[in-house]
Amino acid sequence: MKSGRQSTDSQVMISPSGERKAWMTTLETRFAEAEPKLSTSRKRLIREIIDHPEDTYFLSSRALAKRYELDPTTIVRTVQALGYKRYGEFSADLRSHFVTRITPYAVMKSAVRDKRSVADDIEHTLGYDAESPVGSTGNLHQKILLLGPKDLLIAISFGRCLQDTVESVIRARDSGVSTFGLTDSEKSPIARFCDSSWITSIASPSFHGSYVAVVSAINALLVACSRLHPQRSLAVLRRKEEEFRSRWYTPTSNKSGNKNSGKHE
Repeated sequence: MKSGRQSTDSQVMISPSGERKAWMTTLETRFAEAEPKLSTSRKRLIREIIDHPEDTYFLSSRALAKRYELDPTTIVRTVQALGYKRYGEFSADLRSHFVTRITPYAVMKSAVRDKRSVADDIEHTLGYDAESPVGSTGNLHQKILLLGPKDLLIAISFGRCLQDTVESVIRARDSGVSTFGLTDSEKSPIARFCDSSWITSIASPSFHGSYVAVVSAINALLVACSRLHPQRSLAVLRRKEEEFRSRWYTPTSNKSGNKNSGKHE
């Protein structure tokens, strides 16, 4: 097999040394293989594109050139230096790279750029201080007592509903705290006592309930909350992305990270 030839798995390619790079996207692999032959300016350009795909995956060659204040011909030649015959092929791999490396910050940034409505964001699918109390019933009740008129209690329970959850709703409501519930019936205690509620079925043919609908509803709620204050949400997600960037696994070279280095077969 010739070096750089793509295997049947679009995420697995063969490097010149014969090493399979399954952890890299196709675009990253092409860049790694072409990097020794690229000029410094081209390396810098490609690295910028790869590191920030949320800003570039949707751009045409002319738009990409305009973004980096370059001539469109420079973009085309740089793409060809990676082994692509057409810009469209490069663009497709860039979109795949974006999806593979997607983060909450990238999603939010893309949504803000597209200026979609809250309803559109929910259909396509965090800025609030939230807490899930743990511990004893007494600790839960103490947390309820600290809530005020500007707070919101979200109660999640199904079927007959847990006693602690229902009592927390009643205590919060009596203190003037807004309450919202996620439950599976309009006749459940959560639906009856909460100010408003969403009905999300947990019915399943198996012996236990299925919470797929519940999780989907929570995701929709998070998207809606994030879009109420998009710039604030972006700032929070940007900090999280910077904090988590160093936590992703990066394979080390054979010299420094392979426990079998130095052994002979």
